[in-house]
Amino acid sequence: MGNIGFQLILLLIFVVPIGLLIFFVQMRAKKRREMLAGPWSALAGQYGGQFDGTRVFCQRGAHTLELDMVLVSVMQAAGVPYYDDGGTYTLARVRTPHAISTQASAVVSGAQVEGMVPGARVPAGTRLVLEAQSAVLVFDGPAADPAALHAAFATLDAIANHTATAGPLPVG
Repeated sequence: MGNIGFQLILLLIFVVPIGLLIFFVQMRAKKRREMLAGPWSALAGQYGGQFDGTRVFCQRGAHTLELDMVLVSVMQAAGVPYYDDGGTYTLARVRTPHAISTQASAVVSGAQVEGMVPGARVPAGTRLVLEAQSAVLVFDGPAADPAALHAAFATLDAIANHTATAGPLPVG
């Protein structure tokens, strides 16, 4: 009888709370996916891409546009220009075979890019990171605002098109 009582106590102390935590995390992830499905699939359709339920991928000639959400630990965030701290972030990224930046990696202001690239309109509250052959717009949290998502993709598309013809952006 003592062994069964001990097992019951272990079950109540460890297994039940862990099970509830897993259930909560799965339900929250499901709600988040449902919240993003409409705006993200509309964005994919607008740019001739696809939404697979977790990310958007659009091939645009020589460059690709991507939209993804990541969960970042505090340790992962340390020393990376994309993230202020641990948490959930939405990344809108363009990858291109052409040089985008004159530096390996630089966080730039939206106003700086908007002044150099016609059609660029960096969404408020985002960080723009220019790298050698990619540019990333970082949203804090899950991004579901259709206007901000469209502005992000339009800006990244404009950056890729501009740098393909005019060369890398002078950052510094």
